[in-house]
Parts: sequence; C-alpha cells; structure tokens
Amino acid sequence: MPAFDIERQGSVPEYFNYLKWAAASLAALWLFARSRQTLYFAWSVLFLYCLVDDAESLRMIIGARIVGGMNWGPAFALSAQELGELAAAGIAGVILLGLLALAFFRNTDEGAAAFSRTLLPWLAALIFFGVFIDMVHAMAARLPTPSFWLGVVEESGEMIAASVLTAIVALYAFPATRGAQLRTAERLEAVEPAE
Repeated sequence: MPAFDIERQGSVPEYFNYLKWAAASLAALWLFARSRQTLYFAWSVLFLYCLVDDAESLRMIIGARIVGGMNWGPAFALSAQELGELAAAGIAGVILLGLLALAFFRNTDEGAAAFSRTLLPWLAALIFFGVFIDMVHAMAARLPTPSFWLGVVEESGEMIAASVLTAIVALYAFPATRGAQLRTAERLEAVEPAE
C-alpha cells in the first residue's frame, strides 16, 4: 500500500514523523518558556529544523543549489545531487550542533544539562540513520535488494530515533502527569489493607 510506504514522501508514516517533530519542538519550547534556559530553545530549533527538512525536503533544495553553484559532478558512487545533500546536511549540522554546544557550555542549569545528556545518544542515532545510512542507501541504489533493505533500515531508524526523542522531551516538559502518578502511588501505599 503506497500510503503506508515508509520511503514515500507524503505517506502516513511521514506525516506521523512530522507530528513527532512538531510535538518535540513545541515541548522543548514549553521547557524554555518555563525555565528561560537557552539550551531548551536550542533543542526546539533543532527539532523544528528536522520538521522543515522532512516536510519540505530542505536538504534536497539546498543540495541542488550547492551543486548548481559549485558545478560538482558525481563522486564516491554518489550523484552530484547526493553530494550536495551531504554538504547541506554538513552545513546544517555545524550550525545546529554548534548552537547546541554553545548553549550547553553556557548552561548553568543541571536539569537542562541532564535533559541534553539524555537526548544526545538518540540524536547521534538520528544522524547515523539520517545521514550515514542514507548515503550508503544512495550508493547501493543500483542494487535492488540491498537498496530496499537499506531504505527500510534508514527510514525505520530515523522514525524510532524521532519517537524516542519526542517521548523524552514530552516526559521532561509535562512532569505533571508523572507527579500525579507518583502521588497516587504514594496514597495507595499509605492506605493500610482492611482487616
């Protein structure tokens, strides 16, 4: 079914990923609004970039402009467009990770630092699947079976990383539900069983 093809632009899984990135960005923005810690704002910007890149194929558009301006040809089993996309991902990575690093090293709030340390391994997983496996997938495009499986691994890995990132941000942003659960558990423990 084309509507559920995880490699297809505009499919149901793609739209679900857009929803996750929007939720993660808004939740991180909510954390920033509550604490005024710029580290949360930096994460919100990163998640917003992920949303725009997924929805509008930003990397492809910027990659095409880079290739057009530099007159690149194919290399390393990648087309000129794919090389441009890799360059665009590198530029975005330097800017966004630089923003995160700057905010992290200027941060004085341990809660925001712990939040970032929790997210970083999943951000690394997202980059691994979204950039490295994406390029390996592009290199293997002429081989039908490995290309299909690499596409599934790439998209699945990105979606899992996006899901975990969104879940972590939501847990930090909305601890009221966690607090309510803990209070309920404490009340239940305090009630002695009837004899």
